[in-house]
Amino acid sequence: MKKKTLILISLCAVLVLVLIVPLVLMLSGGKYNSIERYKEGVKMLIHLRDDGTLVGHGSAFVINNAGNIITNAHVVGNDFNDDGILEDPLPVDVFYVVYEKQLKNRKVVVMQRAHFDKMDASRDLALLRVNSPDRAYFKPLSLARTASAGDPVKALGFPGIYDTSGNKDRLIASFAINLLKKGIHQFLPEREELEWSASMRDLLDVTSVSGAISKINDNYQMGTSLGKDARLRAITHNATTHGGMSGGPLINEDGQVVGVTYGSRIGEDSINNAIDVSELLHFITPAGGDPNQVAIIEGNPDSPIYILRAHFSNMSAGEVVVVVVGGLFVICCVGVLCFMLIKKRKSNSRVIFPAPIPSPAPVPSPSPSPMPGPRLDEPTIPMPAIANGPQLLFNGVKPNGEPIRYRVPLSTIKADRFLLIGRSSSLCKLHVADENMNISRQQARIMYEEDTSGNVYLYIRDEQATNTTCLNGVPLIEKCLLMPGDVITFGGATLKFTVESA
Repeated sequence: MKKKTLILISLCAVLVLVLIVPLVLMLSGGKYNSIERYKEGVKMLIHLRDDGTLVGHGSAFVINNAGNIITNAHVVGNDFNDDGILEDPLPVDVFYVVYEKQLKNRKVVVMQRAHFDKMDASRDLALLRVNSPDRAYFKPLSLARTASAGDPVKALGFPGIYDTSGNKDRLIASFAINLLKKGIHQFLPEREELEWSASMRDLLDVTSVSGAISKINDNYQMGTSLGKDARLRAITHNATTHGGMSGGPLINEDGQVVGVTYGSRIGEDSINNAIDVSELLHFITPAGGDPNQVAIIEGNPDSPIYILRAHFSNMSAGEVVVVVVGGLFVICCVGVLCFMLIKKRKSNSRVIFPAPIPSPAPVPSPSPSPMPGPRLDEPTIPMPAIANGPQLLFNGVKPNGEPIRYRVPLSTIKADRFLLIGRSSSLCKLHVADENMNISRQQARIMYEEDTSGNVYLYIRDEQATNTTCLNGVPLIEKCLLMPGDVITFGGATLKFTVESA
């Protein structure tokens, strides 16, 4: 296999490796503003004691690539104290998100533990964190900065279902726990995979209810259940929500979260109310920080930049260093290969070797005038002349008019198979030391070839120098046959090539 072919194959392989990972990440994003996409961002949250006893359930949604999820404080809180204030969960409380995962040949239901970070009872908001290896099943939703009356919205979450008797409301969480007891009756794992069954279909399907925002309440009173004087910015809408959808997102037409659904308050039916996104942004923003550090604000979380950020956010410092060093190595390899291709490129569009001549031809006399362009008609020097030790002469003038003359035995070129012309004394046999001539370190190469009949041919090729080499006034793009009488020009100097017998 030719060297050029190997270089091309290597270059293509490296480019595939460089491009395949970002391409896979971009294709894995899917359509953001769709119910199927929301299934990866909206989760059912189950609140348990450490013995597996069900406390309650609600909905939640992912806000960043680090696995942080938002829900209502009353979904994860312990209970109300004597002053009617919701308290933080007990140390024995455990939270799980439940989702279905598609394996190669089967589907499973995963219970992934969620760790409590903080909550604000006055805003009825809580922040949890999920350390899940199934990053593809925890795709974040984007947050809007504001909402307006009249905007179409969708409320997403997991409402309750009824049992076969139809006498009482049976929450999906209760249904789930009855199915999952086998995996948690003696211990509460960090993560548990259970066999999926058709009876779980309703459990894991996100419910979407459409409506529109009726008004924005800038000073809405939450009620004594969440604080005696709790007031906040809230959204009233007509997308009818149900128990179990508390903590789920309220989505606008752009797929961005404009509010967080919460339950009723004392003395007023507030089932169609949601906590405004401005309260959520205030809740998640670190002191003196930027909410963009915690969540994706008014952006498409499936864009390449957020997907790449998701993968890097889960890496340790050592893994990041390995990726960065590996990326730099790949870039250097691509650069070296490209440089080699430029330096070693050869054209297949022209005849490289002239047809054999049956008998030695006499040394041609110098042309009366330079011929325009390369010629492939006859050999440069007949083979019998080598025995007499011919000399190659290069006569010319410098840019300042000073004459220059170089003499090189043909045997020298035959031994090395080539002759370099340039200003490098260590590389070039025809060393041009005059700095005023602007000649490159390796300006041109004269190559020696023989055919099967013993005829000798000399070719000249430009070495991709800064100053282009010209043959008979024509710039050299590929190697050309060199004949006595030809005029070589480079860097302001002109040399006429002739042959002298010994």
